[in-house]
Amino acid sequence: GKLISSTNRLTAQRSGWHETGVAIRAETIAGRPIVVRETTLMGPEGRFVVWQWYDIGGHYTTSNYMGKLLQTKQKFLTGSDDGATLMLFSPYDESPASARPALRAFLQTHLASIDAVLAANARQ
Repeated sequence: GKLISSTNRLTAQRSGWHETGVAIRAETIAGRPIVVRETTLMGPEGRFVVWQWYDIGGHYTTSNYMGKLLQTKQKFLTGSDDGATLMLFSPYDESPASARPALRAFLQTHLASIDAVLAANARQ
């Protein structure tokens, strides 16, 4: 399917899960600024914070519009509109803020590896 589409959602209708909030957050990970779309979800298994962003041609964005523009540019320059959506999630009890340290710690440890895998796949 398409990477960026109105049908690509975190929750499906009648799944028991629903979004309880969405915000754009600016974080600094390993000295590097990164912007994520933070969605809070509630469902049968509890509450979760999801951080999501797109990687298209080595550029990160949370914007569907910018993502489509980056895909168009990449398609024109390389013939491919490939990209990836990245999502991390962590549970929380009372406040979504309690999940953020785990998400930051994961990215602190693994962001360079994630970037390396995405870059290697882009060269194939």
